[in-house]
Amino acid sequence: MPSVLFIPNFLARQFHLCPPSPTVGGPGGRTQIHHVAALPNNGHRFRGLDMQADIRWKLSMAARALEFSRANPSTDASHVGVVTRLGEQLTRADALAIQERDGRLIARNAVERRQVIRRTLEQQTLRHLMRVATAAARENPTAAGLFALPRHPGPYRTFITSARAMLTAATAHRDLLIQHGLGETTIEYLTGALAEFETATANQHAGRREHVAARAELINVANECVELVGLLDGLNRARYEDDAPLLAAWESARNLVTRYKANAELPATPLPNIPLPSDGTTFMPEGAAAAA
Repeated sequence: MPSVLFIPNFLARQFHLCPPSPTVGGPGGRTQIHHVAALPNNGHRFRGLDMQADIRWKLSMAARALEFSRANPSTDASHVGVVTRLGEQLTRADALAIQERDGRLIARNAVERRQVIRRTLEQQTLRHLMRVATAAARENPTAAGLFALPRHPGPYRTFITSARAMLTAATAHRDLLIQHGLGETTIEYLTGALAEFETATANQHAGRREHVAARAELINVANECVELVGLLDGLNRARYEDDAPLLAAWESARNLVTRYKANAELPATPLPNIPLPSDGTTFMPEGAAAAA
C-alpha cells in the first residue's frame, strides 16, 4: 500500500501543492501532484473594496499635485485656472466623502434598529399575543387561527405583513383579548412599534440612496481630478524642462500609487525539483488527511 509523506503547510502553499484527490490516480495507483497556478482576481468579492481604494488613491494623488502647485505657483493663466478647478474638485470630494459616510451610518443604524424591534416583538409582544389568543379561542372560536407568526428567520416583508395582520385582528377582538390577559396598552405599544419599524425602514432606504448617490458622484470627481492633474502634467513638463529637480518632484507628486493591480494574474511559483519515490509515496499537505 502506498505510503503518505506529509509536508509542512507553508511549503504546500509556497509551491501550490494541492491535496491528492481519490478520483485521480497516476501510473501504478500513485496519486498525481497538481500544480495550481495563481488565479486572477475577478473582483467579485472585493469589488467594493477595490473601488474605495481606487477613489482614495486618485484623490490622494490629486491632493499631492495641488500641494505642489500651490508651493510652486505660476502666473500662466491656464495653469492658474487648472489649479483653481483642481482645488474646487477636492473640496467637493471632501463634502461627498462626508455625505457618503453619513448615509452609510444612517442606513446601518436603521438596520440595527429594525433588528431590535423585530426581535422584541417576536420574542415578547407578539408571542404573548398569540398565547392570549389561544386562551381566548376556547371561548370565542372566531379568534382562532388569526394570530400566527411566520417561521424565523424570514424576510422582513413577511414579518411586517404578519405583524400588521395580527394587529388588525387584535384591534377587532380587543375586549376579548384583554379579558384573557392581554395588557390594556399592548395594542397601542404594538401600533407604535410597527410605526417605528416603518420609519427605520424609510431611514434605511434614504441612507442607502444618499450613500450610493454620493459614491457615484465621488467617482466622477476623482476621475475629473485625474484629468486635471494630466493637464497640469503637460504644463509642468514644459515649465520644468530645464529644471530636473523640480520636474522629478512633480513626477513624484503626480504619480498614482496603487497597492496592487486588479484582475492581474500573479506568476505561478515553479514546482521544486522533487523526485517522486518509486514506492508510490504521495506528498500531502499537513491537515489534508482530515479533510479527505
